[in-house]
Parts: sequence; C-alpha cells; structure tokens
Amino acid sequence: MATGKRVRQNKRRDSKSLGKNLVRGVPGAEDGSRALQSFEGALGESYAICGRIAWTMGLNKAAIEHFRRAVEKLPGDVTVLIALARAVGQEGGNEQSALNVLLESPLARQEALDYRIWLQMAESYYKLQRADEALYANAKAIETLEAQKRTDAQAAILQSRIMLLKSDENPELLLRELAPIFVRAVEIARACNEPESELKARLLLAQLYKRFARYPESRSESYACLSIMNSILGSLPIELGIKRMAYLYSFLAAVEFQMGNKEQALAVCHSALQSLPRSAHASLLFCTTADLLLALGDKDKLRAFLPQLLNEKDFTTNKSSSFVYLFHWKIGRFYDALNDLNSSFAFYQSAMNLRPKSAALWIAIGCLYLKMRQLYDAEIAFSQALSCCNKGTFYPQFLNRYYRIFAAYSWLGLSQVHVSASRYQSAANAVSQCQALLFKENDMVHVAKVKDLCQAMASNVGPVRESLSPNLPMDISLDLILQYDDMFFTSEPRQPNPSTEEANYSTVEKNTPSFSYVKSYPNVHVLAAVPKTTPLQQPPAIGQMKFHPYESPRGYAPVMMPMVPQMYNGNGTPYFVSQGPQPMSHFPLYQVRRDTLSR
Repeated sequence: MATGKRVRQNKRRDSKSLGKNLVRGVPGAEDGSRALQSFEGALGESYAICGRIAWTMGLNKAAIEHFRRAVEKLPGDVTVLIALARAVGQEGGNEQSALNVLLESPLARQEALDYRIWLQMAESYYKLQRADEALYANAKAIETLEAQKRTDAQAAILQSRIMLLKSDENPELLLRELAPIFVRAVEIARACNEPESELKARLLLAQLYKRFARYPESRSESYACLSIMNSILGSLPIELGIKRMAYLYSFLAAVEFQMGNKEQALAVCHSALQSLPRSAHASLLFCTTADLLLALGDKDKLRAFLPQLLNEKDFTTNKSSSFVYLFHWKIGRFYDALNDLNSSFAFYQSAMNLRPKSAALWIAIGCLYLKMRQLYDAEIAFSQALSCCNKGTFYPQFLNRYYRIFAAYSWLGLSQVHVSASRYQSAANAVSQCQALLFKENDMVHVAKVKDLCQAMASNVGPVRESLSPNLPMDISLDLILQYDDMFFTSEPRQPNPSTEEANYSTVEKNTPSFSYVKSYPNVHVLAAVPKTTPLQQPPAIGQMKFHPYESPRGYAPVMMPMVPQMYNGNGTPYFVSQGPQPMSHFPLYQVRRDTLSR
C-alpha cells in the first residue's frame, strides 16, 4: 500500500513539472506575464489615485485602505508608501504611527534608502518635536542627494525648520551659527527657480531673526515674502492665497509691534483687512488686530472694533476650531479690558470647551478671578495653568519656550494670589520661580519688573500691592498666533480639531501600532554657508494684490454661543447678557478637588 501511494505521488509530481515545461514552451506565455504585471501596475496606480482623492476629501480610513492595496500592487513605489504613512499618521493623530509604517516597510530595509523616505522620517520626527532624530534623518537625506549630485529645496527648508526646533531645545545656539543654514536654504530655492520654496525659506529666515530679536532684518525678509507671494497669487487657490497673505501681514504687524511701532503695526492690519477679500480665511488678521488694540489700551477703539470681531467670530464657526478658540479667547480679553466681567467669563468658558488644557487660557481666567477677588478660584486657575505646562501630559502644540513662559506667568499669578492672602513668603517663592524661568528666556524687561516685586516682598516693608498683571503680554500673544503657519509648510489636510479633552490631548495609543522605534541619534554637524542674499527694503503696494473679486457667503447663525450680541449698543446697555461669574467647579471639564491645592 505504501509503495502504491508513493508511485501515485511521483506521477503527480511528474505531471506538474511537465505542465510547467509545456507552459514555458507555449508561444506568448512571457507576453502574458508581462501583460499581467502591467495590469497589476495599472491597478496599483488606480488604487493610489483613489487614495489621494479620499485623503483630500478627509476620508482617512478609505484613503488608508486604498493606499494599502496600492502598496501591495506597487511594492517598490516610494511615493505610495509615503502617502500611506501620512494617511496613517493623520488618522491615528500621532506621527509615531507614520514612522512605524515607514520603518516596517521592506523599502526601509534596503542598504541605500531613498532620500524621500529619509525626508518623511525627518518630518515625522519634527512633528514629534524630536529634534536630534529629525536632524539625523534630514542629514541622511541631504547626504543621499549629494551622492547623486542633486539638490532639493524641500530638504533644505525642512533642515531650517528642524534647526528652529533645535534652537528651542538648546539655548546655547547662537544666531551666527544658525543664520547661514537658513540663508543656504534660500539660495538653494533660488537656484532651483522655485518661488514657492523661496517663500518658505525666507519666511523661516524671518522667523529666525524675530526669534533672536533682530527685528529690522525680520521686517526686510517679511517684505521679501510679501513680494514673492504677490507674484504667485495667480497660481494658488483663492482660499490658500488669502490665508497666506493674512499670515504674512500678521507677521509683519507683529514685527512692527516688537520694534515699538504700535500705530504702524495697527495700520498694517487695517490696510490688509481693507484690501483682502472679505472671507473667513482672513481670521488670523482679526486676531492680530485684536491683540494690537488690546496692547494700545484705547477703550474707544476696543468698543469700535468689538462688533466686527463678534461678527467675524460667527463666520469662523464652521471653520477650524483653532480659530474659533482664538476668537473666543480674544473676545474674552476684550470684555476683560472693558471691565465687563460677566461677558468675559462666558467667552472664556466657551473657549475652555474647545481647548481644555490651554495654559494661556487658564492664566486669563485666573486674572479674571483676581479682578473679582475670588482668590481661591484664581489659585485653582493658575495651578491648573501650571499643570498644563507639563509637556509630558499631552501632545505639545507649541515650542517648549512658550510652555516655559506660560509656567512663568502661572507662578506670577500664584504670587499675586499669595500677596492678596498676605502669604508673603509663599509669594516670594513663586516670584523667584517666575524670575528664573523668564531669565532663562532672556526676557530681561519682564525679569526687571519681577525682580522689583521680589525685592519688595523680601524687604517686607508694609503690605505689598499687586504691581504686575500676570496675564500674558501682547508680544507673547502675537507669537502664539504666528505659530499657526500650516498654510505654508504642509500640503496635507489639517488634522481635525475635536472639541473634547480626551480627543484633543490623549496619547491616542489605541490607534498606534504596537511597534515602537526608539533610537538616540548623535548630533549631526550641519553645513553652513555665507549669507549672500539681499532682502528687499520696501513692501509691495497693498492695493496691487492680484486677487479676483471674491465674497464669502455670510448670514448663517452662530452655533457656539446661545446668546451673542449682534451690535454694540452705545446707550449704556451691557455688551453681553449672560450668567454671572461662577466658581471654578462649574467648568464642565474640570472638577478640581480642594485638598489638591498647595497652601
């Protein structure tokens, strides 16, 4: 029986081998194989196209499925792999997911890795604020390009962005060490004859100069950016063009404000608002104008601008929740400056529903409670702001230096609470913490004021009055607005902004693959270049912008607030009719225990 079974198996094996040999001998079999491969390639490209369409529509799950099938059909296509990684990172809300897709791919195991994969890895590390790993991956991409005797403007631009992040982590980096890197990116973009890339490179150079308080140079580069932007407006979608122009004029106004030209900064914003088409995409300009008016402190101008600000807030309701949050925060500060504390509290509470872990917002709420002499609630608010400055508790939105500044003003607010409660030793300790953080940021103006307050407390001569406002100064507030520069440095759909604490600030581990790649890279020496570019000295005429007539549809009702004033009535009626200020426990997202406070 066993022998017969073995004979039958041998016969089957022989017949299979004979069939294969016969197929190989059939004319046209190889052509059929090539046709099948061509069909598989066309099918993979079709999947990739469907994935890009779904991604553009915001259907991330459908995009991931199509890109996954495209990768199966086109295993050697780097572009499709990168698109899949971006879609996975977008859906998961964590760039670690995108990194895992790249690192687990067979293409990542090749000895000579494609420079585009290195660039995508560098971008993911940058979004995770891991500067060393991002710098290493970017250096490998540039090294690969140099081996191929090629240059890529995007690699140089990404290198500049990473160095901005690196300078935030390493305060010892000097401007003379960083400026050649940024100027080299501008030169590469100009050599490649890419106005879009030159615009990004010059904007990064302007941000670098502003970071190191070189405001004349930053203003010159801002003028250059406006000139380039004015020349390429015709090739951009109208919405994107409006967003970029709004950002550039906001940046120029912020620089003018830092130079002490407050009226000129306000004139820049007003001219831009009059020249740009009326659109919800110009929201950033309204927020900047609001900050400048708050800095001037003219209550008549605040009252005159308030109806327009309220009107624009209504038209951002269906837009990104980031700007809805900004508008509610700014309007709350407007009402605070006008001493309408009820309205201020209501708008702060609406902003809190959108960004429950915003340290800047908690500081503003603490200042409001200080005005109302509700010291216990003010202490809760400033303590909550201090806890929100801990970068490890949530996904960071800004650079580290801003969280250090938030922490400094949180300590300053706590010191004011302690002073009001006659706890002078605790107040002195809090002021010392604030002074140390501000000194680390080289903010000598605020350090001097805080030092005077600290000395007054240390001398303990008579009661110490509140001599400093713990609310964020306007230059810091303007810097926060200018961090929303995604209209320049990304071409992918912006991650949705959910309005819950868990969705906004959880680590999203449930959507992240279990594979975790952790490696410590050494610091990489970046090639420097001698600055050769000459920035423009005059801005383009605002009235010569090449926008086509465009009107945004207006008239839909607000949905964020139940009661919103339509216009300011100058007959002495309140700006806002709402419930009065309540204790901190009434905030829906925070039930703070009283025994957790440090007395």
